Amino acid sequence: MRSRLPLFLNELTLEDILFLEDELSRRKEKHRRHYSVLVVQTDKAILRADNLNELVRFTRDARRYISGSSAVGGGAILAFSPEVSAALFTSVAKAASAASALLTALPELNGRYEQLSLRFGVKMGLATGVDTLSPGSPRSVRGSTLVARANRLAKRSATNALLMDQNSHNEWYDKQSAIITTFDADGETVYRVIPGLFRKEDARYDNESLVAYLKRVAGDELPTLKYSVERVARNVLEANPNLSGHVVQISLEAYNLTSNQNMTFKEIVPAADYAPRMDVVKRIVNSMGLAMVRYDMDATGGA
Repeated sequence: MRSRLPLFLNELTLEDILFLEDELSRRKEKHRRHYSVLVVQTDKAILRADNLNELVRFTRDARRYISGSSAVGGGAILAFSPEVSAALFTSVAKAASAASALLTALPELNGRYEQLSLRFGVKMGLATGVDTLSPGSPRSVRGSTLVARANRLAKRSATNALLMDQNSHNEWYDKQSAIITTFDADGETVYRVIPGLFRKEDARYDNESLVAYLKRVAGDELPTLKYSVERVARNVLEANPNLSGHVVQISLEAYNLTSNQNMTFKEIVPAADYAPRMDVVKRIVNSMGLAMVRYDMDATGGA
């Protein structure tokens, strides 16, 4: 940083010190912008599990889970650990997309582990405002007011939900879905929301039956669902005048060994709406604390 900087710190003059302060302020100002910070915490301690190999695998999967979900909103990872992570976004809308992606991907991530000790829920906190932050700078993360506020909100959040501050709520895309909490953050109102749980387009689907089915599964203490997707056969389309075009059937099932009963739920959706509808189904499954495993019908000789 310039040739005027002395080689040894003990030889710095007052002029040098003032210059360094100005230079530091100038460089920090480049990173002082309007940001949204999303902090994600697990709802229980994971790193206390006994199996070291599984913990190594879990850490790898967790990093991919956090970074992949953050990338949906164009976010940058500020800090990562398997139990607490922080991501930086340029808007609340982008942070909301990442939060929805976290809830969507979680059931299948949990489905990768048979050990219930390695299955978890997420607690999220979102804080928005002007701050000096730079990915790759631990000092800026430690001194950030937004990171500290989002972290406090995440700690107080319910499992698989998000708490946001007033600034975030001002920019939230669906204010009707946000519920005012009984506590505040730095003297400002705090709001609770489950990002992307339902969409307006889902009004044509029977979410009540889906939730009732999932409650029965959870009530029978069946932690994992199998799901599959298959095209609806032509003869079924011809027999049902309400179906037209390309449609697929989403099937959920859970087997109860005690009662020897296979509990199933099936839903037919247009092929064009499959991806967004499946995302909503996964978020609803996640809200019930259940895991999911993809079941390929064709691989077993099925439909």
